[in-house]
Amino acid sequence: MAFMRSYGAGYDGTIPMSNGCPFDIDRVQREYEQGTTTPTKIINFGAELTTDNNIQVTPMEGVIGSDGSNCIELLACSNHFESSVLSIRSQNIHRPGSARASDFWGCIPQNMVVPQLIKKLHEGSLDKVTECTLAFLTTDNTNKPKIVQVTEYTGCFLKFVDPTSYVHLAVFSFAFAKVRIIRHSYGFDEAKGTVNLTKVGTYCYEFDYTQVLGTANAH
Repeated sequence: MAFMRSYGAGYDGTIPMSNGCPFDIDRVQREYEQGTTTPTKIINFGAELTTDNNIQVTPMEGVIGSDGSNCIELLACSNHFESSVLSIRSQNIHRPGSARASDFWGCIPQNMVVPQLIKKLHEGSLDKVTECTLAFLTTDNTNKPKIVQVTEYTGCFLKFVDPTSYVHLAVFSFAFAKVRIIRHSYGFDEAKGTVNLTKVGTYCYEFDYTQVLGTANAH
């Protein structure tokens, strides 16, 4: 299952350093307090967890939950995917084990959703967590950021929530059973030196760790 994929590598807090958090929270909080960064990601924890916060964005066409409603800024995050391989000196590079993913680590501003995360940590799983990546492309006269990538995590088990170590921020992590990544690509007009807002294409990839099954273009 997803929540058994850490392999003692520290993603679950087994290595002492901010309880296993992979990024520098002190720096994130300092930049947040100084207002020197503009968040490029937002996160939604599903309808059952309320942030009372709606972010004005241009949604990704045809993707539910990418309209910025009930979201909060994601100031920092970490999540990667890997698979073990044999030595490169081998004639053929075989995979001795299945693909696996690290836990998702995130950092958000203190918000009413934080105690709800702690409650969920003791109760059970979250059905879906949606992470959206923003790009500041001019799509209309309001100059709202546009969502260009959506990552949906399904069957999420919260493993860590720190609501008190930092004045303005909260840190959390969760494991998941399935991930789906939807990406819109855009061209670049070399003559004008601007982004071509006509989409070049859409790519989608989904991997289900409960079945060890991946599917491309799985809309």
